[in-house]
Parts: sequence; C-alpha cells; structure tokens
Amino acid sequence: MMAVIVLVISLVIMLIIGREEIHPSWYLPKNWVNIRKTSIGYGLIWQPKKQGLLFLLISMGLLWLSDQFYLPVLNTAVLMTICWASIPIVWIWQAQFQYHALEFEQITTFLQHFIAYFKSSEKVLLSLSESVAYVEGSLKEVVEKAIEHLKQTGDTSAAFNIITQRYPHFIVNNCQIWVATAERFGFEQSKEAIELLEDDIDDWIEDTMLFIRNRLQMKNRILLMCGMSAVIALFNQNLLSSFLDLHEVAIYHHVIMLFLMSLHITTLMAFRLIKGRWIAKGECLR
Repeated sequence: MMAVIVLVISLVIMLIIGREEIHPSWYLPKNWVNIRKTSIGYGLIWQPKKQGLLFLLISMGLLWLSDQFYLPVLNTAVLMTICWASIPIVWIWQAQFQYHALEFEQITTFLQHFIAYFKSSEKVLLSLSESVAYVEGSLKEVVEKAIEHLKQTGDTSAAFNIITQRYPHFIVNNCQIWVATAERFGFEQSKEAIELLEDDIDDWIEDTMLFIRNRLQMKNRILLMCGMSAVIALFNQNLLSSFLDLHEVAIYHHVIMLFLMSLHITTLMAFRLIKGRWIAKGECLR
C-alpha cells in the first residue's frame, strides 16, 4: 500500500514539475508521438538505439540500487516506473537548453555583425543582407522577411520591427531605434549611440553566459550531493544489516522508498534549472 501511495504522489509531483512540457495524456501509448515531436521540435536528434540503451542502463542501475537496499519487487517496480516516466521530461529540458543556447548565439551573432556592417556602410539594407549569412533557422527567416519588407517599403523602422517582434529584448529594440534614427538623420548624429550598442551587446553576452554557467554549476552540485547522499545511505544500511534482517523490515523499505523518491524529485529540479530561455523575460519589452 505504501509503495502505491509513493507512486501516486511522485507521479503527481513529476507531472506538476513538467506540466509545461508534457501533458499527462501524452503518457498514453497512442500519444507517445507527441513527446517525440516536441523533442525534435527543439532540435533533439531522435536516436532510438541510443535512447533504448539509456533506458537499459537506467533500468540496470535501478535494479542494482534496489538490490543493495533490499527493496521488494513491488518497490523496485514503482521506482523504475517513476524514473521511466521522468526520462521524456528530462529529454525535453535538455533539448530546450540546446535550443535556447542556439537561439541566443544566433541573435547576438547577428546583432554584432549587423552593427559592424552598419558602421562601415551606414546602410540598413546592405547590413541586413550581409549579416543574414551568419545566421540560420528561424532567425534567418525573420531577417529575410525584414529585408524583403525594407525593399518593398523603404521603411527601416517597420522592417527592423519584424526582428524586434520575434526577439523583443530591449537591446534589439534599441538597435531598431538608433539604426532608424541614423539612417533618417545621418550616421554622425547617432554614431556614439551605435558604438554604445556594441558594448551593450558584449555586456549582454557576458552577463548571460555568467548566469548560465552558475545555473550549470548549481545543477552539477545538486546532482553530486544526491549521489553522495545515496552512497552515505548505502554505508548506513550496511551497518543496519549487521543486526537487522533488512529483507523483512517493512518500515525500512518505506523509508528507503521515500528517500529515493526525494532524491529523484531533487534530481528533476536540478535539470529543470537549465530549461529556461537564455533571453531573460525581465529584459524583454513584453
């Protein structure tokens, strides 16, 4: 009974943690394709053999851990079910991390090249056309739309606004304002502001990389602490086994189940730290 309660509580907590990524109905066999589509949508390369090997290694590790803690078959099955169910969430979080890293790298690279070309040519259309060669994916499509709009209308602010709408960071907005101003009233009037934009972009990259580095270090420290906690628990149960038959002590099995589930939830929260977008919402205009 206790194992079932732990299973239900753990699944509810896990679904709450990952509700933004995976709908509960996706765990039904007929809806597994949604997990795959979401992962691929974030750029995760779907490799059935690699994913299958991961499942196998995790299962073997859990079986070994359960054996070391003298867990009954039911408790082991509950433990494996919960871990299996959490793997798709971690996959998607990892895919999101890679996607947001690429998104940030693309927009900052584009802005750096654009400002550099604009300082030398003082022409928005030429600068956009030259800078688009350094980006790919969705940003490239957005920049190409901006170029086409600028060719058709000649409206620099409206054309650059297409990029700002997709990436509403205040630095992107400042680029739109000062570039439009420079083209309208002359580059010399806005030269100092344009040069400051370069410094702002460099600071943006530096601050973001520092923030992400701290998040990754925090995640790794949490995972290390979870591993050390499991090792310490194994040493302690070796002491208990010297005067208790741990195969038969039900309260011990319940405590170990709660302990392992707390480690599991903590591990999930550690991976959850890195899922967010690198372009901070607090720095966006909307």
